[in-house]
Amino acid sequence: MIAIWVVYSIAITAALLGIGMALEYLARAVRWPTRPIWLGVMALALVWSAAALLRPVERAPAAAEAPSAATVAAVDASPRRALSLPAVPGVIATLARWDAMVARWESPLRLALVALPAAALLLLAGILVRLHRARRAMRATVVDGVPILLSHDIGPALIGFWRYRVVLPDWALALPDEERRIVIAHEMEHARARDPLLLLAATLVLCAQPWNVALWGAFARLRFAIEADCDARVLAARVDVRRYGRLLLKVLELTPRALAPLASFAESSDLERRVHRMTERPPRLLTLPSLAATVAAAALLLLAVVMPLPAQTGLARSSVSSSMGRVDTARAPSPESCRADSTTPIVPAGCKVPPPKSWLFRGIQLSRTQQDSVDAITRRYRPLYDAINSTTTLPGAWATIRPRTAAFLAMRRTEVAEKRTVLTDPAQLRRFDENADSLRKMDERISAESVKNVLRNKG
Repeated sequence: MIAIWVVYSIAITAALLGIGMALEYLARAVRWPTRPIWLGVMALALVWSAAALLRPVERAPAAAEAPSAATVAAVDASPRRALSLPAVPGVIATLARWDAMVARWESPLRLALVALPAAALLLLAGILVRLHRARRAMRATVVDGVPILLSHDIGPALIGFWRYRVVLPDWALALPDEERRIVIAHEMEHARARDPLLLLAATLVLCAQPWNVALWGAFARLRFAIEADCDARVLAARVDVRRYGRLLLKVLELTPRALAPLASFAESSDLERRVHRMTERPPRLLTLPSLAATVAAAALLLLAVVMPLPAQTGLARSSVSSSMGRVDTARAPSPESCRADSTTPIVPAGCKVPPPKSWLFRGIQLSRTQQDSVDAITRRYRPLYDAINSTTTLPGAWATIRPRTAAFLAMRRTEVAEKRTVLTDPAQLRRFDENADSLRKMDERISAESVKNVLRNKG
């Protein structure tokens, strides 16, 4: 289901976001640049979610061995013993309502997942076209020995992805020589680190999943890390921290508010954090916070690894379907396979749910009247079985395996009890009770295996 994949992608990205925050803390402790961490988080989140979407759904293997005592006890402790036949239609109706709601949103979600990235790419293309047109109106000159482009109201910034040019507004020429050189040095550091190309790559990743709110958080962290790393490199060239901070405030005041996001030197949203980062002491590695960051990163990585994949959710649905007898039109079985398995509660894909006649009446000769009564009971229960078997597209099928299994077993017990009333001969009743006991044990064993397989696939 697309809805499951969307939630899974956001959850995985959120876990990776937490890992990135812990790794950023440790990188600052050893004075390493932090921007590669956030680009890696964004790229890994995209690859991880894409792999989950493209991962084929495998069918669960048939249950071949008896369940453990703990598994059977877990099934026995479920609400199935409290469920009677009147409660079964209520379970079916609830599952069917959820099923219909999810199916109703499936097509709009698919359309949105295609339309939103396309719209984001068009918006990005429009921004690049505007920058290209604005560049054609800029004047080329040389300031302090550096080729730059002069603009009326854009900058200080760096433009281009392969051949970078520093863009300065006209008012930057009126700055004192030392301050102007610091501004140009800041932009040249961006060029040496190829930060515009890094930012473009991150923007393309964001365009692939613009609905992923956790990915937006990682993108904001990356933008701040790019500027913070650049500030650290500029300050490493023996620039006074206080003077540099005052210059940031000055440039922000002179930059028009509508164009402030285009200026990489002083962004209003991160300016306070940048000044705080420049003036604070970096964390030490061998401290309790660093140890906590390491543990948090390891725990979040473990959470991301053990989080059940959407494909495994599909696997769980396949396991439920095989135990409940859902029809699979993709693999139609031969009539021989249907007949071969018609004596067991597990129904091959494509076969209808058979009545437990062959088990219950094995070794019992029925009269014509008795046979008609048994067939009538079977026809009355078949719609209930079919209703349960059709409610298997609910996201997280593992969450409904217990009530579905309980409904199946409750109907089976009630059906067997009704069919027992058809018989009157004591010898037939003894034989029927033996057959019914064998069928009950098989039903419970297979149902326990279904629960165990689904919960195992849940992770």
